Amino acid sequence: MDETLEWIFSHLDPHQQALPASLSFYGSTADPKWLTWLSSTLKVTKLQLQTYSDHDRILDIISLLSQPLVSTPTQWPLPDLKSIETNVVSQYGKSKILEMVKARACFIQAQGKPEGGDIALQPFKEIRLRGGMRDVYGPYSRHVDLLNELQEAARGAEIWWDDFKWTGSENSARQ
Repeated sequence: MDETLEWIFSHLDPHQQALPASLSFYGSTADPKWLTWLSSTLKVTKLQLQTYSDHDRILDIISLLSQPLVSTPTQWPLPDLKSIETNVVSQYGKSKILEMVKARACFIQAQGKPEGGDIALQPFKEIRLRGGMRDVYGPYSRHVDLLNELQEAARGAEIWWDDFKWTGSENSARQ
């Protein structure tokens, strides 16, 4: 697989590499090293992570997105990422997602507006979580705290639970 990907990407011209791309990882086949390699090869703006258990490697990818790959100069994995969609909603998975969003938002706030205009990391525009609608609309939703914390940490990103946009309370979520 590695050789095939290397061959494909070696035949892309710079214009093709600069086009926005979507990337999807499904279950335990996801290898975090592909993420670091693709970070330097493609302009990934949308990432979809689908997990089948808490024991597959999707959580490793979320952890990798929580910190720079290189500190000087600062290089983050998928620096152009604006949209993420995942079904990782176990308690541990929720904490990893929130940790990643907070780490990236904290860096963005600290980087300010660079003089040359080059931004090391883009802010999220959209975060989509997948689960059951009952979880959002139930009177004792298990995910309300997470949705509120994500909304605060992501600073302006749209937060979605399935097909419902989170607007800050159980009663105000809308389709």
